[in-house]
Amino acid sequence: MRTGESIALLAADLSLKYSLPMADAIVYATAMEENCKVITSDAHFKGLDETVII
Repeated sequence: MRTGESIALLAADLSLKYSLPMADAIVYATAMEENCKVITSDAHFKGLDETVII
């Protein structure tokens, strides 16, 4: 799993673009970098690609 600057920069962009809290943006950025889906009950992720709301 990659961490560090690339995830942080992507997370910052996603946070601004989608009005996500930074913690959620880090989760989403990490999932994007690792080609994974986010499975969550957090409404902040509603409508984002590659997310499953339960």
